[in-house]
Amino acid sequence: MKHELPYVLLDPTGNITALVTATVAPEEQPAAAAQLMQKEPTCEQVGFVQQNRLRMAGGEFCGNASLSAAALFCRRNPQPDAGRRLVPLLVAGQEKPVEVQITPQDDSHFFGTVAMPLPRSVEPCTLAFDGQEYALTRVDFAGMTHLITAQSIEKQTAEQAVKAWCKALQAEALGVMLLREQNKRITPLVYVPAADTLFWESSCASGTAAAAAALSLGKAGEQHYDFDEPGGRLTVDVSPNRLLLSGQVIIKKESSFIYREA
Repeated sequence: MKHELPYVLLDPTGNITALVTATVAPEEQPAAAAQLMQKEPTCEQVGFVQQNRLRMAGGEFCGNASLSAAALFCRRNPQPDAGRRLVPLLVAGQEKPVEVQITPQDDSHFFGTVAMPLPRSVEPCTLAFDGQEYALTRVDFAGMTHLITAQSIEKQTAEQAVKAWCKALQAEALGVMLLREQNKRITPLVYVPAADTLFWESSCASGTAAAAAALSLGKAGEQHYDFDEPGGRLTVDVSPNRLLLSGQVIIKKESSFIYREA
């Protein structure tokens, strides 16, 4: 059976995201996402939205998709006062609404700040792969785990290791954030088994928040970080009870695709 599904393509700091705006059953979402990503080869992830509800195809939490969903909500629900708005997002897998502050700059450009869910744990760890040990900081969020490291890892090795580590840690989804502390540059690699996706992402919001949490470990007071990533800059403000991530979102186009059920 075929279905025509509408979607919106967005650019949150280079992490090209497609949001499908039709109802698709969760068990069908990975297949629909895979077909959409074939049509949109620059797309790195797919989410499914209904008003202020968001679910990623693999069920993982995604900060950039949360910023994107809030920007789309503002565009489709305009207010006379085009100033900053608070959008409480109902994100699958999160116990509480995710609060996003969105400021429209014009009809397609937005600046947003998302109150990231606080990590369940942040702790140093050592993992091995192919006879080599790696010093990492493990940051666990609900639905997503990130490993932060300043240690050099070859690209092909990282792609193999992230799958092995995801299985070993029994993580729902796993990111490896290659961090260069001196210039605060992040190269993000993200693996989502449920969606069968492995990407060197242009930016990763949850991974960036995880890196800030890792760098703040043992530090008192508020901390501010600017991270340069392949797709641009994300900023994080860390305090004892808040993890705020900020970045730009561009709405690129609205279109549709034909989803063919198996």
